[in-house]
Amino acid sequence: MDPMDAIKQTYFQECDELLASLEEGLLALEAGEADSDTINAVFRAVHSVKGGAGAFGFDAMVGFAHVFETTLDAMRSGKLDPDPESVKLMLRAADVLADHVAAAKGGGAVDETRAHSMADELAALVA
Repeated sequence: MDPMDAIKQTYFQECDELLASLEEGLLALEAGEADSDTINAVFRAVHSVKGGAGAFGFDAMVGFAHVFETTLDAMRSGKLDPDPESVKLMLRAADVLADHVAAAKGGGAVDETRAHSMADELAALVA
């Protein structure tokens, strides 16, 4: 196996764990457990997926994750409340991020219209 392929496989395994952690954290926020540790963990999950995506040249994933990360950073800094509507939007955004990961693994294509629409909705939360 090509060493780069092995590294990429490790990245995808980490993505699976990070996406699970992201969903778990967002569900905790949805349940009213909006403590700073949970918000920071959710932010770090998206940040880590984005970092690896950049290393492998998954530009569309980087772009989407950046908007998601910016929105979460606003929540971390207290500029955005983790209210039910915001968290529901972020749960949907987590699905789009998972679609990007699946596409990068070779599992189909991302619905670009959906991804752009979701990015616009996330950006609107902090506008």
